[in-house]
Amino acid sequence: MKPELKKLGNKCRNEKLKATNFSDKILFDFDLNGRKIVINN
Repeated sequence: MKPELKKLGNKCRNEKLKATNFSDKILFDFDLNGRKIVINN
């Protein structure tokens, strides 16, 4: 795995952890191009 992708993965995980604090629980993920996308659960 490329280091920058790994970093993105970690960032993604951190965003998800932070997002769980919000009442609407908006989760962030990254598509393969590194763009941030929002997932509503």
